[in-house]
Amino acid sequence: MSSIMSSMELWVWPSIAMVLFVGVFVGVGIRVICVTKGECDHNASIPLFDGTEQTVDRVRGTEATVTPSEKGDPR
Repeated sequence: MSSIMSSMELWVWPSIAMVLFVGVFVGVGIRVICVTKGECDHNASIPLFDGTEQTVDRVRGTEATVTPSEKGDPR
């Protein structure tokens, strides 16, 4: 059994996992660096909306009404 396991090249799987991890880590890092203040403010205020107020979408510069269907709530 030891000779069978030693002949298998198992080092490939950790290497693939490391490449995937580094790729995702770099992608998330780039996304965090490129985010604008307007996007951060908009995303931070999403949990505060109950669907009745008029909101100003600072990212796009337009006014939008948040309805319950947009939040995923049943009507």
